[in-house]
Amino acid sequence: MNKKKGIKDLMDAKRYTAKHLREALQERNVPGNWDTYQNVYNLISGCLPRDAYAYIVISDLLDEDLRSIITRYSSVEDNVMQFVREETTDFNW
Repeated sequence: MNKKKGIKDLMDAKRYTAKHLREALQERNVPGNWDTYQNVYNLISGCLPRDAYAYIVISDLLDEDLRSIITRYSSVEDNVMQFVREETTDFNW
């Protein structure tokens, strides 16, 4: 299984360090103990955050789609998920 886990590759590509993510999490008051770098490193490597707001902060920081960030932390395979957007003009309430 060649599954990506966490966001380390995205952070390396944008030249962000754990310090950048830590500051963003603290500035946006994301619940969790971000005073220790170990928690930030665990988040980068794929450990699930306590609060879902962390995904939004990561998405904003890395300028990535929120779906792709959540998928990286999910146990669902990429090839299983398919998002289809359909336009609906007929509303029968």
